Amino acid sequence: TSICLSQIILNDNLAMIAALSPFFEHGVFGYAKDFEGDEFEWGFDGIASYWRNPGTVRGPTIRSPYKLKDSNLKVAVIVNEGTANAGEMAAITLRARPNTRFFGKKTCGDTNIRTWRELPNGDRISLVTHYLHDKDGVSYIGGIEPDQEASRLEVKEVVEDWLMP
Repeated sequence: TSICLSQIILNDNLAMIAALSPFFEHGVFGYAKDFEGDEFEWGFDGIASYWRNPGTVRGPTIRSPYKLKDSNLKVAVIVNEGTANAGEMAAITLRARPNTRFFGKKTCGDTNIRTWRELPNGDRISLVTHYLHDKDGVSYIGGIEPDQEASRLEVKEVVEDWLMP
């Protein structure tokens, strides 16, 4: 099975995590840490994705969750410089999944959370307030490196070689 996260620049992180729920068990997948070291977690509780910061913000509810018949299924994740924001959060989440490898190019590096602030003149500005870390505390500031680098022309072949040796 392959999951293509190239050109994923959505801002709805929780919807992205919920959509990928068949590929992992429920639990904490990562943390968003601010510049003072305070953090809040994100994860999936079996029926919905969530943020806890310090309250709980829930994402879409999965009414009839699908589970893979083979939880050890090989999963190839395709990433590149067009993988940003929610795509990178999904990649960080999938990094912890066993029997999963990443192919392509380094991601955009937009592994952060932004907060909108209003300026005195009424304009609004988006500021980075948190950076995303995986459940082991590893930060991906600057992007996520694939396990095997491949150009857009090569990626199909290298993924097929790994999935079907």
